[in-house]
Amino acid sequence: MRLTSFGAKSVAFYLALVGAFFASPYSNLFFLLLGFLTLVGITGLVWTRSNMRAVDASVLEASPAVAGSAGALTARAWIRAGRPAFQVNVELELDCGDCPSAQVDCLADREDFPLPVPALARGIFAVRSAHVSSTYPFGLLRIRRSIDAPSELVVYPQPSELVSARTGAGALADLISDQISSDGDLQPSGLRDHRDGDELRSVHWRATARRGKLVVCEWEGGAGQGLEVLIDRRCAPEALEQALSIVSALVVLARANKEVLAIYSQDLVATFGEGHRSWNEAQRFLAQARVLPADAPGPPPVSPSVKRLPLAMSHTSAESHEH
Repeated sequence: MRLTSFGAKSVAFYLALVGAFFASPYSNLFFLLLGFLTLVGITGLVWTRSNMRAVDASVLEASPAVAGSAGALTARAWIRAGRPAFQVNVELELDCGDCPSAQVDCLADREDFPLPVPALARGIFAVRSAHVSSTYPFGLLRIRRSIDAPSELVVYPQPSELVSARTGAGALADLISDQISSDGDLQPSGLRDHRDGDELRSVHWRATARRGKLVVCEWEGGAGQGLEVLIDRRCAPEALEQALSIVSALVVLARANKEVLAIYSQDLVATFGEGHRSWNEAQRFLAQARVLPADAPGPPPVSPSVKRLPLAMSHTSAESHEH
């Protein structure tokens, strides 16, 4: 518990009145005023503590957000027992300096409410702290407690426009044309340990029982052959942003069509989708990918059929092959 800025000013005013009480001949008037303010202060102290005594809260895990778009996390506050609480505030502090917050005026039981997050640039933002607090009833004192919250917010690139791409206009059309088919069935390819984001239906229960921990069955194929794309991050920042935006669109497309998407880049060789790594992991990679210097190691070797990004590099490479 600590004084608010209004509370600090109130204490300063109270001390000034104490000085006036001893210095002024009108001591009775100041005595009555000091007595009233003392009663208000004690009442505020007891009431603020009582208001927050049974309150608890948390911020729920959130899916990755799109860069440049305002969104919201879900805050959950509840009363463990007792009477309702008033003016309950939940606040996050991000390492970028933003502090999303939201308030419930009257908390009677358990309540989920949106915690607005401002539009953020692409990246991964650490959550420095998360608190539940209240200054009710007089705004003199603030009770503040730490609560559980996600450790980070993942903000992935704004996807390129897919509608025009799928109707044959623009560079995206060349990139994904005829890549998504609808034939074939999923075939098991092996077992691996469970990762965050894996669906429950992918768990291999017999292997889980034998090993004593969650085991997931990986699959090959699927509703279609999916798409493979390579990102060479030895490029200009603008070119990388364009490439990441395209791959972000492909993630949306593959996810919607229940396809798989293989992404190759420096330090990454992974397949995402049903039976493979989760789409959240793909979006996390897109959120944190950075430009590499020209003398950095290249991406892993891939077959000629794999689509290469950035597009400018792909076009240049194709023209050189033609000549």
